[in-house]
Amino acid sequence: MLCIPSQPDFCTEQPFVIPTAAGSIPPTPGGEVIGAYTDLRVSSSVNGTGPFLGSKHAVAQFLKQEPDTYGFRGTIINISSIGGQVGLMRCSAYCASKASIIGLSREVAIEYGRNGIRCNVICPGYIHTPMLQPWVAASPEFAAYLDAGIALGHIGNPADVAGAAAWLASGRESGYVTGAVIPVDGGFTAR
Repeated sequence: MLCIPSQPDFCTEQPFVIPTAAGSIPPTPGGEVIGAYTDLRVSSSVNGTGPFLGSKHAVAQFLKQEPDTYGFRGTIINISSIGGQVGLMRCSAYCASKASIIGLSREVAIEYGRNGIRCNVICPGYIHTPMLQPWVAASPEFAAYLDAGIALGHIGNPADVAGAAAWLASGRESGYVTGAVIPVDGGFTAR
């Protein structure tokens, strides 16, 4: 059962899986040392606050629920990015905000695991989305960088990320997985 914390009426049954995802990439102009503080505030507000509040409200709801037959009350799946694991050129604010999701998720996993709550992170790499398209279209160099850096040799699809989320949502198949950071990146971070 999926539930959206901001839309309580969406839930018709006891929620067991809460996904969080958001993305904002203010690029740092070339030649600038790190980026503007406003970029960090925007990225943190979009990329960090959503998963923080989603996790907070999910934990509160899950603690009210009785455990299922496997002892689980619920699963939180936070979406970060490979930018939370490795540096990406001219994306300092983005990388900092996405790394915060990884830290948050690990903390939730260790603090609430004994209460039957799992929390994991999916870190998508370069995925065919409206957010990525302008970057690829504007720069043949960037497209070549992706071709060279992705071990599988191609940009991923949203279904690749959805498959990882579906596996994490299945309490039976992934029931012993919590605090994990799972890259779905075609091998980009393997180098």
